[in-house]
Amino acid sequence: MMTDYLVMPNAYTTTIFRRDYRLDNLYRGQLLNVGYPRNDVLVNGLKPMLEKKVRALVHSQQKVILYAPTWSGDATTLTSSYEEIQKYLVVLKQLQQQLPQYDIRFKAHPYVYQLVERDEAFASYLVPNYLDTNDVLAITDILITDYSSLFFDYLITQRPILFLDQNADYQTSRGTYLADNQLPGPYTRQVENIVDWIHHLSDIQIKFSVQYQNFYQRYVANDDGLATERVATVIQKQPAIQPVKTIRMLINGEDFSESQFDDGIVARIPQNVDQSFVIYERHLLDNWYGYQFFTHVDQVMPNSRIFVNKSPQDNTLSPEQAKIKGQRIVGNAHFDILVIGQTNASTHQKAIMMLADQVLMRANTKRSEWLLNIGYQRVWHHNTWELWQQELTKIDQTLIEKVIGDA
Repeated sequence: MMTDYLVMPNAYTTTIFRRDYRLDNLYRGQLLNVGYPRNDVLVNGLKPMLEKKVRALVHSQQKVILYAPTWSGDATTLTSSYEEIQKYLVVLKQLQQQLPQYDIRFKAHPYVYQLVERDEAFASYLVPNYLDTNDVLAITDILITDYSSLFFDYLITQRPILFLDQNADYQTSRGTYLADNQLPGPYTRQVENIVDWIHHLSDIQIKFSVQYQNFYQRYVANDDGLATERVATVIQKQPAIQPVKTIRMLINGEDFSESQFDDGIVARIPQNVDQSFVIYERHLLDNWYGYQFFTHVDQVMPNSRIFVNKSPQDNTLSPEQAKIKGQRIVGNAHFDILVIGQTNASTHQKAIMMLADQVLMRANTKRSEWLLNIGYQRVWHHNTWELWQQELTKIDQTLIEKVIGDA
């Protein structure tokens, strides 16, 4: 959210980012669909001195097979990765035994690198973590992977990619964007098939040539070795702020439990309003409250954007500190209106009240004192609701009435 530019490799990724990160109506920078500067090396090749250094670190002048599986776990299962890395070791040993003419190398996922590094059995295979991945890909002759996104970068080399999947439940637990039969190379769960394909590599490349080229054109056609130059040309100009075409509303999620949703605040907000929630992390981590929040948000607004305040509560926040904290929570975004349906005040709200031109809230003395302190004025009230503004602007009376309902 704080960037002036997001650099994208292709139109597909641009669409995914817009949708899955919900950037429309909020992100005000530029999405540059120009290819990845980091991938220029895969087109132009390593400079001779760097290539010599990289090849020396992988200890071989043979053709290189790089095995680079992704990690199938999540942030809660780091300690249960031992079984997974033992599967990697079995693959590496089989490849080495049956393909002695190749140098077999292993690129560990960052989450399991330390576990692998401590295991001496991986010493002859492991690519050091300090080596840039694309520098290693540049000298790789065959890539073996599963669901790792680095195979998209490797497409640029137009060298063979073979897919080995050892995670039977990956589709169920994590999911993928593409089906196995859409990949730009053969897919298997058996190492023996990988060995056979490498022995008949020319036939495999011919068989998958059309699918490979289709992938290449769709995903990496912009990676022509000139992406760095294109990005540099754009950023030498003033960044163009993208116009926002809809009302941007931020909703305080501290108390959107069942009772608050029964009140219907979210359900009453018109669908043409861009909605975001901001919630305190401690509440999300509470089993009961977190469940209530997500259950009700999904029922009412399945495409809502959620920002999380990870910072601890701090009763001594100055206005300047609160503003910085608020900007960090939402990535420097700014909203037209903030809605606080909660009756009680909190220091979390001090930060988020700095983020909108208007604050529509349940009346609360502590919140009113804070708003006066930071230069807002109360411009409207009705029963238990108040509207505050930093600068006097036109009030959208229709929208306010819909939000507060019969209050």
